[in-house]
Amino acid sequence: MMTMTFPASTASQRVWNALKRADRLLFSGTLGEALDVYHDVQREVVAFLTTPQSSWTVASSETEGHPSLSAACCLIGEFYGLENRWQAWSILAAPLFNDSVWHSLPFPMRARLMVLRGWSAFKRKGFTLNGVIRQQQHCLQEWRQQRQADLFTIAGHHLVLCFAYTLAFRFQKARKHGQEALKLFEQTGSPYYCFKALDMMGTLEYTARQYDAATHWHQQADDLSRANLQGGMLTTDFTRGWVLIGQGGFENFDKAIARFQRAYALKEYQGLYYDAARCIYAEAYACFRLHDDPAYSASSERLKRAKHFFFEELRPDADADGIQTPALAYPMKAACLHVEGLILEYQKQFCAALRKFESAVAFQREVNDPGQMSDMLRRAIYNAWRCRRIDRMIIYGVMFIILLLRFRVPIL
Repeated sequence: MMTMTFPASTASQRVWNALKRADRLLFSGTLGEALDVYHDVQREVVAFLTTPQSSWTVASSETEGHPSLSAACCLIGEFYGLENRWQAWSILAAPLFNDSVWHSLPFPMRARLMVLRGWSAFKRKGFTLNGVIRQQQHCLQEWRQQRQADLFTIAGHHLVLCFAYTLAFRFQKARKHGQEALKLFEQTGSPYYCFKALDMMGTLEYTARQYDAATHWHQQADDLSRANLQGGMLTTDFTRGWVLIGQGGFENFDKAIARFQRAYALKEYQGLYYDAARCIYAEAYACFRLHDDPAYSASSERLKRAKHFFFEELRPDADADGIQTPALAYPMKAACLHVEGLILEYQKQFCAALRKFESAVAFQREVNDPGQMSDMLRRAIYNAWRCRRIDRMIIYGVMFIILLLRFRVPIL
């Protein structure tokens, strides 16, 4: 197919230079400026990537630093991840994963794309943890055969594996890969990616219920952010709020609410609206844990706000870059329904609670998060028993047993 080559003085080169600058700014920790530069050219980037005769649609350019589909998808991946819009990234990158195109790419490019594909898989309907793990492990094996290693990309593989093993409750393996990712990112000199690794280690230890260890990692991440990320443009307030909830106690629940409110204000300011809505949901859960009628009312009010975003505003969205995507938010839809069910259960409205938990399970089945699913199934079983719905109790009981056998999920 004939391609159109753009002179260096055209809009193509201007947009390409801006995209590379945004990537460098993000790497160096200048997050706010990186987002501004990226958002200024976001629509133009997508236009060049989707215009049939644009030189950007060539899978890989032989000229170093020249626009190509593979190079552009590597540069924009982290920005789509920050906005939780991995589905849109997957649509743009899809042509690269066709066998004939994929095997024509140099291995370092394929490896970088596989890191991003790993992150996008966690947001994709029907993904499997074992599939993600196999892909990343295969790339690490291939790196051992290369003459020159790319520490940044190898660290990316390890960080994806850390998260995958965390979701599978295989915490020792998760720690191994998380610590390796942090060590390699430190060698690359990127404060932004070091922050990501530290925050991931905190998330891992929170999931493993090692709350002191989680706080240790989160404190390191926040110290790094204040020193090197524009005075704290990234924080662990969201994950630290969940650690406080895990530690229990009314005083900690109040502290968690304050953490979530700070996280919400920052995400809203940065224009990261998906994460802002997650903060509203988290605040709703913390209010619920106070267990009194005013707290239930406050929780329900916040859940309405979060649900409005995940069920109504997060529709096929073309506002940011013109890409029509389903923008599915299955995990957060399930989470909101889960808390609504808990409130109804504590108010002894068991049949209404069962309906909420059944809807939550339906959404959660689209995402491989065995820890969340185990709690939803237990609640569905209990409320089915209280409603005398033995048929539903048996169905969810079988699902729960299969989950325990498959993932060795601890009974939370």
